[in-house]
Parts: sequence; structure tokens; C-alpha cells
Amino acid sequence: MPSTSSDPFAFSADEGEMSRLIRAHDWRATSLGDPADWPEVLHTLVGIMVASSQPMFIVWGPARVTLYNDSYAEVLAGKHPALGLPFEKVWPEIWESDLEPIVSRAYAGEALHMDDITLMMMRKGYLEETHFSFSYTPVRAHDGAVAGFFCPCLEITEQVLEEHRAHLRAELTDRMRALTNPGDLAHEAARLVGRHLGAGQAAYVEVDEDGAVAAVARDWTDGEMPSQKGEHRLDAFGSSVVGALRAGRIIAVDDVETDARTRASGARSAFRGRGIRSFIFIPLMRGERLAAIFSVSAAETRRWRDGDVALAAEAAERVFAAVEQSRAETERRASERRLRTARDELALATSASNLGWGSWDFVTRTVSLDVRGRTMMDFDGGAISIADWLERTHVDDRAGLKAEVRACLKEDRPFDMEFRIVREDGEERILHGTGVFEPDGEGEPAHGTGFIRDVTERKRAEQHQTMLMAELDHRVKNILAVIQSIARQTLGRDSDPSRRFVGRINALAQSHTLLAESRWEGAGFTRLVETTLAAYGGGAEDRVTIDGPSLTLNPRAAQTLTLALHELVTNAAKHGALSGDGRVAAHWTIEGEGEAARLVFCWRERGGPPIVAEPERKGFGSFLIEQTLAFELEGTVTLDFAREGFAARIELPMSCLRADHRL
Repeated sequence: MPSTSSDPFAFSADEGEMSRLIRAHDWRATSLGDPADWPEVLHTLVGIMVASSQPMFIVWGPARVTLYNDSYAEVLAGKHPALGLPFEKVWPEIWESDLEPIVSRAYAGEALHMDDITLMMMRKGYLEETHFSFSYTPVRAHDGAVAGFFCPCLEITEQVLEEHRAHLRAELTDRMRALTNPGDLAHEAARLVGRHLGAGQAAYVEVDEDGAVAAVARDWTDGEMPSQKGEHRLDAFGSSVVGALRAGRIIAVDDVETDARTRASGARSAFRGRGIRSFIFIPLMRGERLAAIFSVSAAETRRWRDGDVALAAEAAERVFAAVEQSRAETERRASERRLRTARDELALATSASNLGWGSWDFVTRTVSLDVRGRTMMDFDGGAISIADWLERTHVDDRAGLKAEVRACLKEDRPFDMEFRIVREDGEERILHGTGVFEPDGEGEPAHGTGFIRDVTERKRAEQHQTMLMAELDHRVKNILAVIQSIARQTLGRDSDPSRRFVGRINALAQSHTLLAESRWEGAGFTRLVETTLAAYGGGAEDRVTIDGPSLTLNPRAAQTLTLALHELVTNAAKHGALSGDGRVAAHWTIEGEGEAARLVFCWRERGGPPIVAEPERKGFGSFLIEQTLAFELEGTVTLDFAREGFAARIELPMSCLRADHRL
């Protein structure tokens, strides 16, 4: 039946981009015709679609005309806008091989669901591997024939690729445990990373003391790309590439013919002569000197994903540390990156595809559910009344469910709520419902359409994780308290070594508390500075000026900087400006952009006892500030013992600090 509304698009108060485009589109020029003549079910589906934050699209009619919402426009990327196009014209690169068979099945009346389908899409100007979770729900016209299908979907590309990366990390860990020879270890890492990235060649490359020659003792190839075994002069690859490597910056080049860093004739010839069209170079530094390079190369152009570059960097750092250790290097950077666990979004993406479809008719007091919806709600094949539905709902959630429906009608918004059900066997499950309810003439619900999904396992996992985090935080605090007690009893409660040691433990405890408050997502730098000062006490914070932009630190950076700040404050209180009536200015800025961005933190003391000369021997506090920041956060520290007051300048790469760059 056609819509009876005077406004054929009175489906939502939402005015997102796709709502406006759908209203403005010349539908009469398509096979769908005048929107006023569209069947009511199509109007209902369009209303649900544009109101949803989940990517959704509709394919309708014999010409397979495409409609979609704002979230699906993000999936389309460079193909947007594609409104009103035949579905096969939207995705020509995957139509015959992937989409046509499943679209035909949907038009034949078969409901389809896939947790993970791999598609090679051309939507950003290049071919890329993508993964989606989706379900095709056929929609029938009044005569029973399939008029089209409705598809909620979710892109899970990064979750799937991250799962693959996790498998590689686990395999790399196992191989590193089994191998002790440096050459074997480096070659095995190159083989695993090169194979995972689909590259043609990979190697661990040693750089001589002068930083001029790179030597490849062994490398891995796919059997088609030539080996790079032998010695190579670094200068042959161009000043831009070599300069970046010597500065410790990762280089990922998709095409040496077009990239500004490699298209100079000399550099381009060097890569051509070695059969390299694209590459990733990971510099490995020993102090400030380039010691080695982990390289991954391909004979064709490649679009290196950020996650793959990060994975190569992680593998390179781990191999470098292991090789350095096996060769008995006295100065090495002893840090291994944590293995990333599967993200909560992966579980959400998997469960979000398991949608059940339902409609509620408050006139006939009946509920219609598809097979998946019946399974979730534990209904058999018989008729379902609204009373049955409410009876299945947990008694404590029924009033809230009714109130949410009425609130949606009053506020003219979609339904979105979690509620519990009790199955026939007494098991409680948690469902998440989304949909649209339409009122009758008196503001009461007339009918509704929407989806439900079972989120029980996800909610239980979240609760379990919260419990574990709370227990871990509690135990760590207890351990720190025990360490403090042992230090006081061993070193003496009022001894100077005891006070210094306990002070440092207190600083760690403070940073732990800040991180625990955010569930270890990060800590604000400003608050970290304020907390360090406040913990010292004595009103010192009143004589310290703090100024700088907002910045959230990752857990490793927060703990390392807390110790450094503690040493600065303690030194100022014992020997510097805060030991008398002096003042301290703590100021920080972020300089540069992108990979070159750095935090510059300046600590300057004035008005304290004059400094006669720089100390002949630096204490453990200075070691903590200089060496720990250099090793842990790749920073540089300058200490100035000027007569008018001590000053410190600390420069740290933002890539080691931000909460989204955890190490």
C-alpha cells in the first residue's frame, strides 16, 4: 500500500546529510517513481534506516535501486554520493565475484547473514582488503513477492586484521623463545612479518659505526622478488630517506615513483635497481646513532596500513632488543611492547550482526518476530501477543520498557534500550532493542518496527573486566604500601635514604591512582603535575606556576614522567627555589606536527639559594630524569645549573606520550 502521509518523507525529525539527500533526490527519474506512491513498508524501512547510527542500506525494486544512511555513507567513502544508483553500479569491482550471488538469493526470498565476508573494495582510489558483518533481510510487497532487501551491516576490517596481527605476535613470541642465535632470530622475524604483510622481501639490516653502509647478511623473499643480500651505501637512497632514518623516524612509502622522499632521480634509480616499488623502513637506534634497519619491501605499489606499520615497528623493536641482548650489549633499550588483546569492539561487531527483526501491532495486540528474534526471546512457532512479550520481560524492567516507548513517542525519537528477559528455563538474558514506534491519534503507540540483539555475553565480559581491574588496582596499592613499610623498617623511618625511596614509591602510587580512575586509558598531564606538587605538601603549589595545553598521557608515559617530576619537586624543596621563598615556573608546549610533533617541558626556578657551580657528581635523581626519560620515552633532557636558579628542558616525541600510542 502507498504511504497516506502528506509528506512522503515524514519518517524522522533527523536532518542528517542523507535525510536531506533523500528528500532532494529526483526519485521520479528512477524506477522507484514518486515517493508518494512508495509502499508503506519502504517508508518504514527508510525511516528506521536514516534514524539509525549503524550503517544500513536498502536495495529496492527490479532495478536494485540503492538507498542508505549517514553511517553507510562513511563505508562508501569516495563512492558517496551513490543514492539512487543500481547496487551493481555502486560496487562494480565486487559485483560479479561476491555480491551478485547473495543479492540473487535475497531477491529469491532467502534471509542471509554473514559474520565476516572478505571484499576487495575500490572506494578510496585504491584496492583494499575489507571485512564486513551483515544480514540481508528480504522484504515482500503486498502480493507476497520480494520487493527488495534491507541490510544492517558493520565494517570489521580493523578488528579482523588486528586479530591476525595478534596471531602473528603470538607466533613471533614463540619463535623468539625457541631461537638464541641472533642471525636466526632476525631472519625468522623478517620471514613472519614479510609473509603476514604480503610483501616480497624483508630483512634485519645492520648499519656500520659511521652510519654509511647497511649490510644484509640474510633476508627473506617470496621467491619472486630478488634478494637484497650484501652491502648497500645508505646515501644511494636519497638524503630525505637517509636523513629521516638517522633521525629515528619510520618511513612508509607506497610508491617510490611518486613519493616526494624518493622521486629524486638518484634515489628512484637505487630502488628501481633493487626491484623495490614500495617499502617500510624501521630505524633502530642505539642512543642517538642509527644501529640497524628493519625493512619490508614489495615489487609493486602498496597501501601500507597504519596498523601494519605499527606491527612491523613492534616486531623490529622486539628483535632489536633480543639481538642486542644476545650479543651482550651493555647499553640497550630493554622494552618490549605489550601484546594487544582483541578489542571490545570486536565482540560488539560480532554480536551486532546477530540481529533479530520484530514488529509490534498495538491495535491487534500482537508481535511478529523473525526466526532469530524468536530464538532470542525463547518463543516457539506459535502466535505472540504483546502480553506474552511483556511476560517474557523481566518483571523489574517492564515499567521502564513501557516508559521508554512512551518517551520515544513524546520526544519523536527512535527506541534504544537494554532490558532483561527470563527464558522458559529461568535463564536471564540481556537484550538491546532499537527501532521506531508510531503513535495513534491519542499519543498512544499504534505500531513499531525494530531490531533486537543479545548482548548478555558482552555485558558479562565488561562486568568481569571491571571486577578484575578493581581487584588489580587494590592489590597493586597494597603491594606499594608493603614496599613502603619494608623501606622504613629496613632503612630507618626518618633516614634520608628511606624518605627518598618512600617518596618515589609514593609518586608511583599517585600515578597509579590517576590511571586507575580512567581504567588505565590514560592520565591528564596537567593533573599529573598538580598531583605531584600537592603530594609534596607545604603549600609549595602556591609558588609554582603551571601553564600548558591539555594532554592525555598513556600509562607508561604517565608513570615515567611522574618519577621525573617527583625528582624535580623534591630537588627544588631540598636544595632549590622551594627550600626558601623562591618560585618555580612549569611550562610546556607541543611543537611540530604529525610524526615530528614533540612535547617541550620547561622547569625554571628563581629566588632560591644561588648555585655556586654545577655538581661534580650527579645523584640518582638526575639519573632518573636524564636516563629514564631517554630510554623509556626516547626523550632528551638538558639540565642547567645557572647561578640564578636551576632549569630543566625536556623534549619528548608525542608518539611516545599520547594515550592512543601505548607502548
